[in-house]
Amino acid sequence: MAEFTLAPEIDVRFRDFDVMGQVHNTLVFIFAEEARTRYYQEVLDVSLEETNSAIVHQQADYVKPITKVETVVVPYRITHIGKSSITSEFEVRANNEVVANGETVHVLIGQDERPAEIPTGWKETIRTFEAAEVTSG
Repeated sequence: MAEFTLAPEIDVRFRDFDVMGQVHNTLVFIFAEEARTRYYQEVLDVSLEETNSAIVHQQADYVKPITKVETVVVPYRITHIGKSSITSEFEVRANNEVVANGETVHVLIGQDERPAEIPTGWKETIRTFEAAEVTSG
């Protein structure tokens, strides 16, 4: 398995905890979104907010609850570039332990509101940054 190429630290806020003292399960996707946003900014030099795009698939496996932490680390990498989609994997780590992992498929949308081709420059930059095999298709 390839190494993760980006691993931002993300603050966990008091309001993120539920009455059981655990970070609510849906926040795993918020943490992944924060990592994806940073990937686009730091690697592609593009603000995710400036792209017209949509999440078409996301899934997560929960290993253990997130409790009593101030930050989580979210290792993130791109594993596949399709014609109009980018597939990424992520982990959420708390206290140096993996507490969740998952996958997201993000699709670029054109001005005609249909899937748009991933720019060639993005593909090249991602492959160079990942320094590992990123599948295509």
